[in-house]
Amino acid sequence: MRRNRLITVLIALVSGSALLMTSCGSKVTVPDEYNYDLAEYISLGEYKGLSYEKGDTSVGRGDIEEYIRSVLEQEKTTETLKEGTVTDSSIVDIDYEGYIDGVQFEGGTGQTTLDIDNSNFIDGFAEALIGHEVGETFDINVVFPSDYADEEVAGKPAVFTITINSLQEDVIPEYNDDFVRRNTDFNNMKEYEADIKKNLEHEKKLENEKNARLEVFEKIVNASKVLKTPEKEYQARYDNIVSSYTSAAGSGEDALEKYLKNSMGMTLDEFYAQAEKSAKSTVKNELVLHAIAEEEGIAISDKEYKEYLDNLIKDAGYTADTFKSETGSSIEEYAEANNLYTSCLYQKVMDKVMSYCKE
Repeated sequence: MRRNRLITVLIALVSGSALLMTSCGSKVTVPDEYNYDLAEYISLGEYKGLSYEKGDTSVGRGDIEEYIRSVLEQEKTTETLKEGTVTDSSIVDIDYEGYIDGVQFEGGTGQTTLDIDNSNFIDGFAEALIGHEVGETFDINVVFPSDYADEEVAGKPAVFTITINSLQEDVIPEYNDDFVRRNTDFNNMKEYEADIKKNLEHEKKLENEKNARLEVFEKIVNASKVLKTPEKEYQARYDNIVSSYTSAAGSGEDALEKYLKNSMGMTLDEFYAQAEKSAKSTVKNELVLHAIAEEEGIAISDKEYKEYLDNLIKDAGYTADTFKSETGSSIEEYAEANNLYTSCLYQKVMDKVMSYCKE
């Protein structure tokens, strides 16, 4: 779970660019790519003086209350109730014994916790518990679906003897000054809510800045035209897409074909066509970035790139050692596989581009 969190954090930190490519070598070095006359490959659209929509950064009372509700939800506890009535929103602990033609059948007896509103039991089972009391024992009548996985009981009527053992109830803590003092670094609700507002405003500002950059970059890409696709970079992007899905599928084209059909509803031919389209789109984005960088004299040194990567893992709350422990790879290897260099270039290029923009 923590690895998923790490990947999410890193994606968030470099968000603003969905550009993928493969760099060379295991050291922190700037990839040796697009080092040719870019004018032969891309006609760059206008990137100066572009406008973008300014997002709203205001935070209202509703935003603060929604945040507090989410905090309270995370702090909720579950109580076991030994009395009460089952409702359509109850979570119940039950014992059950199933009979077909008066005889218990295999798999029909046991104990379980059942969410009445989100049950995966056969139709009518959970609903039949509603209105009964904790401690009560009673029978319910159901019919197994004709297409039920167990052919021995499929399509047959059954009687279940049910005992309601208990109800489970979520208890949301009361929000007051005492809660704030126990769970935060603040003394009262007023101080806590002022901090919430400040943080939400900051988050909105960052989100708006990210969206503005994406909006402007998309305009530049749409106004640009690829004159010739660079074969080396295109093939690397295409191979990276195919290999990532092949790796996820297992091994070989047969496994890939099965994986695509089951998980994506896609044929091999459709996948290869989509991989080609995606690779070309990625190359176009990269060509635009490199072309702007060339025109503006923007360059990233190996030292700057290393500092960028070091800051990424630091901001994500990791050291080089804990990063490798969590991901199984060094930050250099991770950067190579996930093209953090292009994200680094994107940030530097867009810093310059946005300085030319108008709201």
